[in-house]
Amino acid sequence: MQSSTTEALTATGGLINKLQSSESILIAARKAYFEYKSFSSQANSLIQLIVLFLFRLHV
Repeated sequence: MQSSTTEALTATGGLINKLQSSESILIAARKAYFEYKSFSSQANSLIQLIVLFLFRLHV
């Protein structure tokens, strides 16, 4: 009986560790996605400013 309980607790602990690892990976991926999205938005704004500046130079 004690062996079954120990195995069950070990398996539960292993599952919790895997879930925590998965959660960390998910959080890191989500953070990276939004940082990329923010960078992309900033790059587009910079490109628009450069185009506007160059257009005004030619006018």
